[in-house]
Amino acid sequence: MKRSRPSSLISTHGTANGFRAGLARVFIDNYAAIPSQSIRRLLALHEAGVISILPLGPDYAIAIEDNLTEISVGQSRYALRSLSMPEGRSR
Repeated sequence: MKRSRPSSLISTHGTANGFRAGLARVFIDNYAAIPSQSIRRLLALHEAGVISILPLGPDYAIAIEDNLTEISVGQSRYALRSLSMPEGRSR
């Protein structure tokens, strides 16, 4: 059976801004629905050396822009750039 996507979904969410405005909330909620699995995955990535986990504490600051998130903790600053995929590819 051939599946087709509804045209309204494509036109509404065909851009990053459209995705953030609509479907992103579904993915965020779904990710938070199973925290134990999410934590296990993050810890496995950390143990494999793929990611770093940094303690923030209560007095951190976060600045979010379109393609950059900057986190400040005391005198340290961490800049996290958004990934962009080649045209026609998904993450």
